[in-house]
Amino acid sequence: MPLQTDPASAAAEELLQQAEASRRAGDPALAAALYQRVLNLWPESPAARIAAGRLDTLGLPDPAPAEALASAGDLPGDDSYLPGELAAACLRAAALVCLVVLSLMAGWLLVDAAVGHGPSDSRAWLPGVLVLLAAIVLPALLATIAGIGLNLVALRRRQETLRLR
Repeated sequence: MPLQTDPASAAAEELLQQAEASRRAGDPALAAALYQRVLNLWPESPAARIAAGRLDTLGLPDPAPAEALASAGDLPGDDSYLPGELAAACLRAAALVCLVVLSLMAGWLLVDAAVGHGPSDSRAWLPGVLVLLAAIVLPALLATIAGIGLNLVALRRRQETLRLR
């Protein structure tokens, strides 16, 4: 029976249930580590109050031993957005806008040069070609920067997960 309906409380409750299962299975060290994780990630949740009580009843000296957490596998964590993810999403949106705007501008300049409304010398195509190159290079650069940002965010999350374990 769920304690609350928001995603953070649901994740806390799921982790609490894993801790309860570990306790019932006779692995108090892993149970203590999972209870401690509930307390660390969601200290204000109802599940945290239950976890604190269970930790007291277990009475282990170190509630989060590293070897118990290492055997816990992939634990649910906080799925909130980090600033790098928001920045990467904005960069991808900017890349799409640049692609569309610069492609339209390049098309206009190339058509203008083809029908003779632009400069009459042999370099009439140059502005259109340069803008077309910018339409290819700039969005690719922005998307690459966004990808690097997302990789850095993933690395940061991985480091936080390892630190909690």
